[in-house]
Amino acid sequence: MRAMGLEQWVSSAAGALFLALGVLCLVRGARSPLAPPLAFLCITLFVYDVLEVARNFTDDPVWDFLDAGAAALVAPPTLYLVAAFVGKRRALRVPLVVATTYFVGLALVCVSAIVVPSLAWFAGSDAWALAMLGGMLPTFGVVPFLLAQHARRAGPEERARTQLFAVAFVLGVGGVTSDLAAIAGAVAPRVAAVGLLIGVLLLGALALRARVIERITGLAIVNAIALAGLAILGHLIVLEWLGDQTTLMVLGAVAVTLALLAALRPLVSTLTEERERTRHLATMGRLSAQMAHDLKNPLAAIKGAAQFLAEERRQGRSIDEQDAFVSLILEQAERLGRVVDEYQRLGRVEAVLAPVALERLAQEIATAQRAAARGEGIEVACDVRGEVGVTQADQDLLRAALENLVRNAREALVAAGRERGRVTIVVEGGEREIVLRVEDDGPGMDARTRERAFDDFYTTKATGSGLGLAYVARVAQAHGGRARIESEEGIGTSVELALPRVVTAPR
Repeated sequence: MRAMGLEQWVSSAAGALFLALGVLCLVRGARSPLAPPLAFLCITLFVYDVLEVARNFTDDPVWDFLDAGAAALVAPPTLYLVAAFVGKRRALRVPLVVATTYFVGLALVCVSAIVVPSLAWFAGSDAWALAMLGGMLPTFGVVPFLLAQHARRAGPEERARTQLFAVAFVLGVGGVTSDLAAIAGAVAPRVAAVGLLIGVLLLGALALRARVIERITGLAIVNAIALAGLAILGHLIVLEWLGDQTTLMVLGAVAVTLALLAALRPLVSTLTEERERTRHLATMGRLSAQMAHDLKNPLAAIKGAAQFLAEERRQGRSIDEQDAFVSLILEQAERLGRVVDEYQRLGRVEAVLAPVALERLAQEIATAQRAAARGEGIEVACDVRGEVGVTQADQDLLRAALENLVRNAREALVAAGRERGRVTIVVEGGEREIVLRVEDDGPGMDARTRERAFDDFYTTKATGSGLGLAYVARVAQAHGGRARIESEEGIGTSVELALPRVVTAPR
């Protein structure tokens, strides 16, 4: 057993901070697309730092195998975090799979030495270091270009976040690369521990600046750091007492880790249930408010007719000649039934095709939304381009989708504090398709929000249900078309539905 040096103490501190940041992302990272990959990376680096320190307490090579395997497993979540940050998870799906396969395979080779002694030479050797560098250089070599491209398209605030992320990436990955080069025989400083320590501090600042962590308080940060510190202290105590007894040391470290997970489980479970309940209630609230509006008019007509007939009878007059009021009650009751049926159909997004004049539909929506936006300083306009004519479509579904898009645009302009703004419904006729597009000059979206905009239940609003744009995409698909979004911070957003000009009923 060797005494802990400065490098091990730095690794312990970095591990504690990685664990604290990972815990905060798990319990407070509600809506940010960066929260899951950042939490995953932090937990992975925590495990790596613990194993790095554990190697100092024993001469058993098992810890070298585990440490080398953990080091390999850090690379995939790092690339995943980069892809999420620049909003290119789907575009980089193939490189992510290739990198994950390579590094997981490398980790398996290292860990397999526990049961295959002939592989014991590999973990931590210069060959291992070269294999790591051989995977890291092509994997992370494209990251500077991705970040530079992302910064060019971003607004000032996002550019500042990108610069912060770039510095954290260079310090973390650069420090590890320097250590690997030294292991491979090159003349290079061993600065991975310091790089990771500074990197986690920068990632924490990025998480706060990018609002990855919500409703964070100083007490929550202190509690997370204290919990992480206790976890590191527990591991150090186990390693100190049982450093020469590998089996007991493994069991003790596992026991401390399980105790930590047991302490976190009720908190994570409670917060997850709270978020799901809030999201469900928000969805039900929006749906019930719209349904109440649609049911109010027929119910008022039924009530008025019934009150009139009741008053007639109370006055001793015959209601035999009041057939019109009886018919009204029946008609409105049938209307209520149609409203209920309509909501069931809208929920399933089933297109019932009929001839629709899209130009007139867009103008009607623009007129209604213009009245609703009175007092907001927002101009709602309709712009028809090309020959539109009449096409086969479901008018109710398209109306709901366009109203949703215009309402979202208005809400974004109001939330941004704009005194004036413009929302335009564009109807553009083409030879093969008709495009319905809602454009605004609002605050726009960053790349991460834009990538997930059509995901079910994804929203950046504290009280949003996350159904809006996902519903719009399903409406387009129900017509055999597609939905697309373009948005840039500080410039605005454009969401379009492209519908085939000739649509046949789905089978």
